Amino acid sequence: MANYLRTSTDKCSINTYLTGDSVSQLLKRFFYALPLVFIGCLGSTPGYAAETRVVAISAGSDHTCAITTAGGVKCWGSNKDGQLGNNSTVDSSIPVDVTGLSSGVVAISSVAHFTCALTTVGGVKCWGADNLIPIDIPGLTSGVTAITSYGTDTCVLTTIGGVKCFFIPFLAWFSYTLEDHLGLSSGVTVIAASFSTHTCVLTTAGGVKCWGNNYSGQLGNNSTTASSVPVDVTGLSSGVAAIVTGFNSTFALTKAGGVKSWGNSDIFLAYIPSYIFPSSLTPVDVAGLTSGIVAIDTDGLNFCALTMAGGVKCLGFNDYGQLGNNSDSDSSIPTDVTGLTGGVSAISVGWKYTCALTTAGGVKCWGRNEYGQLGDNSKTDRSTPVDVVGLGDGVSPDPILPPGPVAPASPLTGLWWNQNESGWGMSITQRDAMAFLAWYTYDSIGQPSWFVISSCPLVGSGCTGDIYSVVGGTPLGVPWNGNGKVVTKVGTGTFAYSDNNTGTLNYTVNGVNGTKQITRQMFATGAIQPTVDYSALWWNENESGWGLAITQQFGMIFATMYTYDASGNPVWYVASSCPLSGNSCAGDLYQVTGGSAPTVAWNDAAKVVTKVGTVNFTFQNSSAGTLTYTINGVSGVKVISRQLF
Repeated sequence: MANYLRTSTDKCSINTYLTGDSVSQLLKRFFYALPLVFIGCLGSTPGYAAETRVVAISAGSDHTCAITTAGGVKCWGSNKDGQLGNNSTVDSSIPVDVTGLSSGVVAISSVAHFTCALTTVGGVKCWGADNLIPIDIPGLTSGVTAITSYGTDTCVLTTIGGVKCFFIPFLAWFSYTLEDHLGLSSGVTVIAASFSTHTCVLTTAGGVKCWGNNYSGQLGNNSTTASSVPVDVTGLSSGVAAIVTGFNSTFALTKAGGVKSWGNSDIFLAYIPSYIFPSSLTPVDVAGLTSGIVAIDTDGLNFCALTMAGGVKCLGFNDYGQLGNNSDSDSSIPTDVTGLTGGVSAISVGWKYTCALTTAGGVKCWGRNEYGQLGDNSKTDRSTPVDVVGLGDGVSPDPILPPGPVAPASPLTGLWWNQNESGWGMSITQRDAMAFLAWYTYDSIGQPSWFVISSCPLVGSGCTGDIYSVVGGTPLGVPWNGNGKVVTKVGTGTFAYSDNNTGTLNYTVNGVNGTKQITRQMFATGAIQPTVDYSALWWNENESGWGLAITQQFGMIFATMYTYDASGNPVWYVASSCPLSGNSCAGDLYQVTGGSAPTVAWNDAAKVVTKVGTVNFTFQNSSAGTLTYTINGVSGVKVISRQLF
């Protein structure tokens, strides 16, 4: 039972530019209940208010789309088939709003003539292919966690890890059969599909399976025989973090940070020379990309990789400047994109152009620009990155961490509790000279409750701050209503640490004083640290007042969800074992009742641990993700984003 008692590392967006009394500081730093204090946690620091911040991008053939921090969608480029979704067929070289999608979107996938979006309720909407505004896809109004589009087809990943695909000839007279893929009803975390109709999936075990055309060996099973059912890729039964597909090739990013490719054999050499990509019927290493890579993408003719340092490297054809290195010479080895050796959090490769999402929430693009798909208010090809108009600063995801054991980022950040009182805990996040403490405990009748010390400035080897409690919030299973939320100061707390792993919490709660000895906890071990660390405080910016703390150690995530019950009382749940596979994890969700309030002696015998549901986290990048959950029979999907302070 001890595993269910840990809490998770928090990171809350605290605005150090604003001042005010203690309660308003709490609101600014954590709950941001008033529009006046939204600035702090939404990242719109002074000077950035005029621009829209972006959390995800998808480059198609001739148009590009982006998801904003509000969950809305903007697109730019070609619009001859309505693929910009703004109820017109007029091209635009700057971003335009997609009709009806100002919020509620968590993922997008753009291809030649259309785009599909995944909503917060797990539904799919598509536009383009002669439909000028988004429409719901019948049979897919819920239960979806990921999407990928290619050619005229789209595949989705369901909440149980299954794969369904459908064909989009023209959305305006939509007709299709939603097909389940044989042998893939569960156990899938990532899907990738190509124009040449081969599809690959990443399994929960970190392995790769592919099906479809195989004339160039793109299925990776040491043959050129097509398969209508998934086949295992040779040598990749585990250890893979991400996959992307090209015309007749497939690429995999390993958890060790290297890139492997397969396919690209004789039939297409006239179009994709072997000097650009290696040709093999089984996975081989891509030269120059054997380590230090955290994300990959390709259009089949070009390939780009995001490095641990936040830089971008590309290889392939360069007739439109799509390598971004200020030349037009093709390259079979990765070359640095000019000006992008750092500061990038995601990449998306379109047809002979590429776009990058910066850690400041802006977008830069380069390469072919015939239809304005670079978004710089021109139709001029660019051999170096240019800024997309109106998509600017504000979101600052954590830097991508290198593989291998990583020392604590600060003296305090981590999970802390008293091992002799297993059943309550505290997550502490420190940034520079400020700490944020979330305290998961119980009320006087043993029901789960939580407190926060949202502002704990560090002086010497400790910090002191006010303790707050919050009531009147909305449960996760119903639409959020923060109007009834009440924030109350209940005392003060001081945390002092003697070293990186031991400390003392002194507190006064509702007039009662107490002391707790607490230690930093480890819950996972491993030889290699994943290339992206999702440890942070996450929540939906449009639903201020609830959230979750995610702590990652090696390949395991421990998440604590702090929210409210049906009566608006604070409650928390834990996912104590959520193993990472690629960019997602799934685990059981537990509630602990019968614990002792911090102001009385701990009684371990009264503690009851109950499984209440399941949870799944899918991360689009290091700063944006999706929470899919079932709690006491109620299911839902929430868009979440990493909060910084």
